[in-house]
Amino acid sequence: QTVTVTGLDDDTADGDEDFSIVTSASSADGQYNGISAGDVTVRNIDNDVAGVTVGSISGDTSEIGTTATFTVKLDTDPANEVVIALESNDISEGTVNPSSLTFGAGDGTWNVDQTVTVTGLDDDTADGDEDFSIVTSASSADGQYNGISAGDVTVRNIDNDVAGVTVGSISGDTSEIGTTATFTVKLDTDPANEVVIALESNDISEGTVNPSSLTFGAGDGTWNVDQTVTVTGVDDGVVDGDVSFSINLGLVSDGGYGL
Repeated sequence: QTVTVTGLDDDTADGDEDFSIVTSASSADGQYNGISAGDVTVRNIDNDVAGVTVGSISGDTSEIGTTATFTVKLDTDPANEVVIALESNDISEGTVNPSSLTFGAGDGTWNVDQTVTVTGLDDDTADGDEDFSIVTSASSADGQYNGISAGDVTVRNIDNDVAGVTVGSISGDTSEIGTTATFTVKLDTDPANEVVIALESNDISEGTVNPSSLTFGAGDGTWNVDQTVTVTGVDDGVVDGDVSFSINLGLVSDGGYGL
């Protein structure tokens, strides 16, 4: 007579497991009653492989605070609790929340997606769109999961900064009796390197400018601080009526500022 043994799935990456089919005999025939029939050892081949499934990022983040999400779950039910740490490799571009995920053992949470949110940060620099990574690491008393590679997630943070110079309006007219007027200059973004802007009157017979150049440092907080320029009228000794002239601005060095 044929006996069929069927393997069962336990959702745990516990390797191939041996179990036994236990036999016992009973009969009114004393020769057979209680006779040892012998147990049968069977090996159940495991089909579970410990692993972590990380979903695709939902999109890009941006420097205006746009967020993106991805999901994480385990591939098998762990023997012990699994904690997956999450960390941004560039906190000037983006942050991650939460900082860790916990999957319990035997509680049915192992294959339930947990959502991770990534938020873009603004760095005030016209550095273009920047890629950064959410770095993952797993720890557990379950040797199948402890230190397992969960896979990092690459995120692109869209830049919202455009290099430029903001020149304020002139405060008024100059005059040939030496009346002065002023205007201000500042940068639109924090430069990667020092920026020097040259200033020059296009008609020194009508007016002069001071200073002759402005310097904005990189990373020192001066880029968006107004610097004042003074324009002074010059007497040319000629009855030529009111004359317009210009103060020309030019980059002496831009350090890659991109203007």
